[in-house]
Amino acid sequence: MAMTTKEMLKSCSVCKNRQMDKERGLLCSLTHKKPDFTGECPSYSPDPIAIQYRAREEERVHEKELDNKTLGLSKYGVRNISIAAGIVMTLSLLWIITGILYLESIFYIPVFIFLIAMISLVQDQMKGNKDSSREYKKMKESDLLDDL
Repeated sequence: MAMTTKEMLKSCSVCKNRQMDKERGLLCSLTHKKPDFTGECPSYSPDPIAIQYRAREEERVHEKELDNKTLGLSKYGVRNISIAAGIVMTLSLLWIITGILYLESIFYIPVFIFLIAMISLVQDQMKGNKDSSREYKKMKESDLLDDL
């Protein structure tokens, strides 16, 4: 199966034989050409520092996405989007109730925060339903194959 240019560049970006050219981009330092191989590159030599850097970068991107999805609560150990949305909704409701009961005024910021958390919860539930329906379909297909 032929590799795409993106897959080749991903492999080459962590090779010791990589060379950066301002005009042509990432090149092989042995051939001075852009990557052009099928399967695995015969000259591939892994660069452990570049591999570590890529792993840290991917982890950082994943953590940032999770932090955005959990409304900032992943920093405190909450990694489930539904639980994070529930916590934020509860806190915003407490804020609203406290404002009404003790200050006799309505704060608008917690209303917006509540709505954002509600949207996150609904999106997560819709995604969860899609994922579970895919799993159900796979399960039904595997059951059908077992019956043959």
